[in-house]
Amino acid sequence: MKRTFKLAYIISLFLCYLSSLFASELKITKISTENNSYNIVLNNAITINNIALKNKNDIKIIEFPVYVGKGKIYEQFSVLNREYSLHMASSIFENKIYDFKGETSFKINKFSPVKKDGNIKAFASVIFEDVLEVECRVMKGKRGLWVAWPANKTPEGWKADFIFVDKELKKRVENDLIRRYHKENERQQNK
Repeated sequence: MKRTFKLAYIISLFLCYLSSLFASELKITKISTENNSYNIVLNNAITINNIALKNKNDIKIIEFPVYVGKGKIYEQFSVLNREYSLHMASSIFENKIYDFKGETSFKINKFSPVKKDGNIKAFASVIFEDVLEVECRVMKGKRGLWVAWPANKTPEGWKADFIFVDKELKKRVENDLIRRYHKENERQQNK
């Protein structure tokens, strides 16, 4: 039985390798560890902190950080491709990094304006390179609209689970989210 799982794991890694040769994916370009968790940089563009690796039936799987609030657990990250998830886990486990040059593609997936008055104006998600979905919120502050990315509160304050390394990418993504909010808001007012 163990041999079957190992063979399946090896085959899935090989398929991940082949798919990474032909597909535009997020490449792990840096790995570091901190307090028994991993921090990774993808495409030299975005950082995800506080990742855990777990063993499930002799297969390494990734556990992304979650947000816990009001007694509920909120998923903040989703890998949309099982093979890519296995590829990420094995790359982190083996400390294998890749070269990447170019731009990281993204698209807004979910976008739900909040109807009641408050600081949160919309819940949204952004998909990077068609493989990683990241939840976020459009917020209203003293200086106007801004985007809140995954973070968790610690005794020392808020600690970011998601950070843009590429400031131009951050600007493009956040401008698109804020434009989408204005468009949705205008559409609601014209009803």
